[in-house]
Amino acid sequence: MSVPTPDDLVASGESLVVAAFVADVLHIRIFDADGVMVVDKAKDKLISGSVLDALEQQLDPLPNVATLSHEDKRKIIEDAASLAAHTITDEAENSLDFSLVIPDINFTVHQDGTVSAQSVDSSLKDIPFMATVIGGQGNDHFTIEKETVVQVALDGGIGEDTLDYSAFTTDLNIDLSDPDGTPPGTSGVVGH
Repeated sequence: MSVPTPDDLVASGESLVVAAFVADVLHIRIFDADGVMVVDKAKDKLISGSVLDALEQQLDPLPNVATLSHEDKRKIIEDAASLAAHTITDEAENSLDFSLVIPDINFTVHQDGTVSAQSVDSSLKDIPFMATVIGGQGNDHFTIEKETVVQVALDGGIGEDTLDYSAFTTDLNIDLSDPDGTPPGTSGVVGH
């Protein structure tokens, strides 16, 4: 996005990061999950250095957001937040909560860190940047794609849920330990 003045930038949004040029100068605006603008900084207020230079190069010429990979989008968002000295880590802002959903849900954690969910009623595809995914009331299935490094907390919710690493062809170390004993909701582990 390129606009003539800061007044022409996006003025509202929820869980939104805007990295744009205002009169050819980089500007970053971040809105939290409640739609509150938590960052509104021009280049002179950003942290200078190689990350800033790289972000400006990546955004000039302006890319077509629809064709950017999830990895590129994630990198832009992380770099913009970092340059603005803002941390996007609040789990309340980064949770997918299906705890009220009754049908079974099939979740997939993708290699690029996105999460998809499919039930008999609806589906969500490639949702980025989730800190926590909470399953529904049915028997949910969490599939982890081959060679994915899981960086999301998975909570099966109610029901008999499955954590499926069957796509992996290499050895895995999965830690289901809990400082208080058996992790809540587990009834056993089945391996291949």
